[in-house]
Amino acid sequence: MLVQFDLSILKEAVKNGSKMANKVRATPLYLSIDNDTLSVKVFDADLMTQIYSCEIQPSGCKLVLAFDVNILSPLVNGAKAKLFTIDAFDESSKVVSVTLDGVSFKLHSLDPSEFEEPSIHVPENTKPLVFRNGELRNILKRLKPFLSKDQFRLSMQCVNMEIKDGVIKFCATDSFRLATYESKVKYEDELNLNIPEVAIDVLMSLGDEIAMYFVKDNENAVRKVVAQSENITIEFFGIADKFPNYKPLLPDEIIWKAQYDAHNITEKIDSMNKVFNMYSPGSIQKEAERAAAKLIFDIHQFDTKLLSVGSSEEVMAEATIMNEVETTKERICINPFHFISIAKSIRSSTINNSFIIGKTRNHAHLVFVSSDAEPEWLYVSVLKREQ
Repeated sequence: MLVQFDLSILKEAVKNGSKMANKVRATPLYLSIDNDTLSVKVFDADLMTQIYSCEIQPSGCKLVLAFDVNILSPLVNGAKAKLFTIDAFDESSKVVSVTLDGVSFKLHSLDPSEFEEPSIHVPENTKPLVFRNGELRNILKRLKPFLSKDQFRLSMQCVNMEIKDGVIKFCATDSFRLATYESKVKYEDELNLNIPEVAIDVLMSLGDEIAMYFVKDNENAVRKVVAQSENITIEFFGIADKFPNYKPLLPDEIIWKAQYDAHNITEKIDSMNKVFNMYSPGSIQKEAERAAAKLIFDIHQFDTKLLSVGSSEEVMAEATIMNEVETTKERICINPFHFISIAKSIRSSTINNSFIIGKTRNHAHLVFVSSDAEPEWLYVSVLKREQ
């Protein structure tokens, strides 16, 4: 046996590295051991670099290996063992013998000299932006469902982060739904950054305290970001495309609102949406029905009737929920799948809180949704329905 170490750090590096793995070329993972220090580095020059390091039991071994993340991923991610053992390494054939879950494997190492070993330079004399108590993870978790899946809309495949006048604002949108979050921050510089999805996934996996350093170009725009948390350091590039100007869409004066129990409304709509799944999975008919689906809120003073309507404009499911506060009569029609994603987002981050639907004076075509305990707003476009 050459060396044995805790599998957890390698598993974390492989899990996060596989999120940016390139299907065309190898995404290299460096594994280096210098007696009592283990370092794992994963990188893609176009996306980001990740460095994981920790102390291990002194091994008297000095070793540098390189693997394709795509090769290691199925082996490591499904492992139940707590330890990873490197038994031998044949320098001439580049074959590594390892033991995992009581099974011996032979892996072919890439030649480390064929790749430029990644490194991360933490900016000096620069004050970091520090998130504590898992705050950044919670914000990104809340906003990630609202990223665009459209490969041609790169500017929406990100979370926008802006700091100005002591306020930090986050936003994500796919043009159908929009989610925002803002709070006060102790950070003097102004900046605007589009965090790509691959970086969001890795940032969400880091520890509760994260320090972020920003490298800017000559025009004071953020060129890349270095984030540190415990024994992990990552470096990534922001998306250069301009994020949509969402601020004019934010609510000004709420002129009407209805309020519901968050658990009750989520369960009701989730059950009603099942009527759009009664088709063969992946069928054209199923996708067409889901695209044409409408959820009608027929709101009265004390209760609300929910109606699910398909492409035929016939009511396919209905339910009634009680209003938590009295309101005036209103009728709203929206896409149920856009709405349920918002409802679940609010419910997952609140406990026993209310779900508020509001309309504003400046945007009659939008419905604003919020929790009574959260400072952010989410919106969905109102659909028109033929009567």
